[in-house]
Amino acid sequence: MTKKQATVLVLTPYLGVDRDVTQLVLDGKTSSASDKLQVLPMMRAMIDLGAKIRALSINKSFQLKDLEKLGNPDLCVISKLRSHPSEDSNIYAMFHQACVLNLKRNGTKIITIYSDHLAHLEEPDGELYANNLFLSDAIVTPTTTLADHARSWARPETPISIIRDPCIIHRHRFNPLENNEQCRVLWFGNNSNIEYLQASLSPILSNIPRQRQFEFSFLATSEGAEQIRQMISKFKKPTNCTFRYPVWDYFNQPAQLQSELNEAHITLIPSDPLDPRKSGVSHNRLTDSIQSGCIAIASPMNSYQELSKVSLQGNDMAALFHKAVNENNRLCKKYEALRDEYIKPFDPNINKQHWQALAKTLLFKGQVREQDQPCRTA
Repeated sequence: MTKKQATVLVLTPYLGVDRDVTQLVLDGKTSSASDKLQVLPMMRAMIDLGAKIRALSINKSFQLKDLEKLGNPDLCVISKLRSHPSEDSNIYAMFHQACVLNLKRNGTKIITIYSDHLAHLEEPDGELYANNLFLSDAIVTPTTTLADHARSWARPETPISIIRDPCIIHRHRFNPLENNEQCRVLWFGNNSNIEYLQASLSPILSNIPRQRQFEFSFLATSEGAEQIRQMISKFKKPTNCTFRYPVWDYFNQPAQLQSELNEAHITLIPSDPLDPRKSGVSHNRLTDSIQSGCIAIASPMNSYQELSKVSLQGNDMAALFHKAVNENNRLCKKYEALRDEYIKPFDPNINKQHWQALAKTLLFKGQVREQDQPCRTA
């Protein structure tokens, strides 16, 4: 570091919260998945680098005087900025744009984390992201596809770094099914993914192998669990299947997810490669499954295909489900042997090194060795 301690601000607005949230994020006490996968690892990396870091939520009154709370940091990392349905999205976007402009005018270097493809949307949040990408001194994305999207709005000289979300789940061995053992299947995810679950689950249940008992678990919010329960009530349920609906505990992650994954043999991760909302989706649900020793059945998303050698991917979920059950022992042995190689890029230590290298590039130019540089797009 240098004699002067670098100061880093994280702008991470929570609904109705107008205060310093540094300790809240560091303690893992926020409900945002992006905080645990992107903001928290980044903050720890900056602290280990010797920087003084502060996370701030200004998301209540939206007054110009609130801009004084930003201070004058050396670097500001823009976390997920997306208005809540209960908020006025125009006011939200204009105020947070004013925050970024204020920081930029005062000489602060700006890093935007682009983890959802929003800039193309013809709505206030889309305009906010399009502008932020243009104003950024550096952009970070978790996938190559999102980096390609971000390039459309960034200035030509702006570096775009691919820093993959770290795998924060503990390693668990692949556990082959015994002859008469009940097969435990897990789906987990945001409520926005339930529509993909519906499209894939019906054919799976209609063609379920009859020689074995199955338990399907759906880890979702209370609203999501009820939505899934209602959905399944309309299906013809096989007699050899049972269903459970554990409720996602925001403040007990990743421990709750770890526990559910460790009990599962198979995970379902359906999506839609043609859905623009899912373009550039992060690897995290897939890496969590693989790390936990589950046979993951996933849609062939661009980012997921990097892990196609240690998962089952395709559009015919029912056929893949039969393969996961009928070839379970062989697949477990294969994936156990290959897992280290394919999960290594998601090591938390590699994530930390890339964040620190990027910070050094912006704050202490000329002090970064070539091998320390984060992964960049072409």
